[in-house]
Amino acid sequence: MYSSFICGVAKTVYLKIKISRCILTMSARQKSKSKSRLVWQGRTIMNRIEAVRYTLRHRRVLNHIAAKYGYSFPLHDVDKLFLYLIFGKKTTGKIHRLYSRHHERPNKKTGRLDIQNKLEAIFDWESSRYTKPDKQMTAYQYWISACPEVDLWSLFCQLGLLPNDKSFVECLNEVTKAREAKLAKLRKIKVA
Repeated sequence: MYSSFICGVAKTVYLKIKISRCILTMSARQKSKSKSRLVWQGRTIMNRIEAVRYTLRHRRVLNHIAAKYGYSFPLHDVDKLFLYLIFGKKTTGKIHRLYSRHHERPNKKTGRLDIQNKLEAIFDWESSRYTKPDKQMTAYQYWISACPEVDLWSLFCQLGLLPNDKSFVECLNEVTKAREAKLAKLRKIKVA
């Protein structure tokens, strides 16, 4: 499952390295004022190492939460650990979202994602509130706000991740309204 993803990342990394090799060598020649940090593409090595540490913490929390439900995702965000060191945070985020299946939207042909990627996305959203101070939403709240068109209702029910303060019917109505709002927004974009 991950082999096509890893091959895609490897090809992208190879091409990006060829393109950015000149930039890296020019930047590597420049010393920063403190001389203790080497600057690559406007980012310090220390910032990239901190991003790797952050990703390791995120992976640990995600797998801890998933283990409580009997799941494991040993390769979650592994690509980011290597890409941060080469490209920095912004480019790594773009590459990761492009090739990681747990960030995909439903396939246009089939209209659905496979179950493992849906589960990985849910646990990714749920763990982000423990590791990302700026993203304090639960997985359910994120799903409603960002991608209600992805059918995750049965998984949220099965995992018991629906909000405790709302009834089953209230949650179902909230999801329906969010989907209708998303579709209305998409229709306006197509008409314009």
